[in-house]
Amino acid sequence: MKKNKLFYLFIMIILLFSSVKLSFGQTISGDLNFWEKSNILNFDAIGDCKAKTGDISSVFAKVKGEQLFLRITFDNMIIRKHNKIIEDLFQNSEVFLDLKINNRLNKNIILDRHFDLKKIELSKDETYQLRTPSSNLWEMQTNIVSNTKPEDMEFHLTVFVDGKQADDFYSNGKNTDAFGNCAFVHHGNQGLTYTEVFYGSPNGQ
Repeated sequence: MKKNKLFYLFIMIILLFSSVKLSFGQTISGDLNFWEKSNILNFDAIGDCKAKTGDISSVFAKVKGEQLFLRITFDNMIIRKHNKIIEDLFQNSEVFLDLKINNRLNKNIILDRHFDLKKIELSKDETYQLRTPSSNLWEMQTNIVSNTKPEDMEFHLTVFVDGKQADDFYSNGKNTDAFGNCAFVHHGNQGLTYTEVFYGSPNGQ
């Protein structure tokens, strides 16, 4: 009889947890296809981070109805070897994010929260956060009072690692016209120009 009671209690907890997530309307899932080029607020300089992790690469924001979505891509959330994650740097450090969002027009506070970026997933006070290490990605979804557009917002982000400020980011909500994410692969025995490839380089290099 005692085992049956424990079993039913366990089922009730699972159903309660599921209903909370469904009622919130969780949308973010670590899927990069959820975001569009028009959602990018701006890029952040790579290498300006003052810690071994927490370097902001780019920030995206979008509004759907009365929900605000924020995405931060980091440059150094994890360490890979042979294309496999060998270390999650956020798990081995105390990484926090101070996020302040104001209405740029009337200066009202839209959101002022402190997030523990070590967490993979957390839902609290109508705010859901998800970290996807394989994509160096952190996403946040929260309810907002009014259907305010991102271009009417000011975004202040500050990353702290082990108690010290590591990186920060500011945007007035206007999308940047710049685009990035480009990689070159160069083999040591190959040149970069048409001439080098077909005719070789001086000294046989």
